[in-house]
Amino acid sequence: MIASHGVAAALPDLLSAHRLAHPARPRAGIQEHRDPRTTARGRGSASASRPATPSWPDRAVLSALARLLPKQRRGHRLVTPETLLRWHRVLIRRHWTQPHRPGRPSTSPELRRLILRMAAENPTWGYRRIQGELMRLGYRLAPSTVWLLLKRAGIDPAPRRAQLA
Repeated sequence: MIASHGVAAALPDLLSAHRLAHPARPRAGIQEHRDPRTTARGRGSASASRPATPSWPDRAVLSALARLLPKQRRGHRLVTPETLLRWHRVLIRRHWTQPHRPGRPSTSPELRRLILRMAAENPTWGYRRIQGELMRLGYRLAPSTVWLLLKRAGIDPAPRRAQLA
């Protein structure tokens, strides 16, 4: 009955994909035949009471096989439909996760040094003049960025700097 629903045809493909994802390991010897719940560091572990969680390729195989089952047999699954949907949500969340970097990117250190050098070499130039000269050189930034960098560096406005020079 299962062969008539295409499960027999899809099973070899799924198993070969699983084997590609998990290459064969060399046998560990006698310890491999022991109960996996008691082999963690030689004695029973804290996770011994929890069932083993399947790997992501195992989950993919289970999900694909569950979809191919006829409706009469879907009630006898290893996992519930809610579990399959949760696995799918986790996979999608992992796939579309991008680093969250709020705000604008910071001004490059090279540009900061250039702004401070221009302010030191030209004491009569204010932040707007420095920004205009940077625009001529091909740097795009707002006058407020130049003002903020000068203020953070402790450089006074142009009239005060001109009097000191």
